[in-house]
Amino acid sequence: MPNKKASLDSVTDSAEHLARKKKYAEAQAAFRERRKSYIGTLEETFSTLEESVLAFQQASREIRAKVQDLQQENAQLHLDLETQEKVWRAFCLSVKPGNGGDNGPILLLFNGTGAPVGQSTFQYQEEQLNYRSTDSRPTVFG
Repeated sequence: MPNKKASLDSVTDSAEHLARKKKYAEAQAAFRERRKSYIGTLEETFSTLEESVLAFQQASREIRAKVQDLQQENAQLHLDLETQEKVWRAFCLSVKPGNGGDNGPILLLFNGTGAPVGQSTFQYQEEQLNYRSTDSRPTVFG
């Protein structure tokens, strides 16, 4: 009888072994499918992010070019302002209010309220307008 029991045990072991083998194969197939799906998702995400990076790089180049253009324009405007300031300074110093003579063109300035300031009341105060050595913009001290 022991031989019969041993043969029944081996058949049962063999059936269990086949069932475990089949279950393992199914689990491996499911794992491979999940991994394939996950890799596909990662590849799509990578492509999307790569496109975004390229778009941001292009936008950054365009913005840097625009900033450079604006910086050059700003520098030119500062030079123009400084030149105009020098012209006005020379003109205002050459016009001596109250001497009654012809001092050239009529100077009509406006104060902050929009009301005109007459030529005889305008006096350029050179000591109030100074330029710092590191900055070409005028600074009013008062």
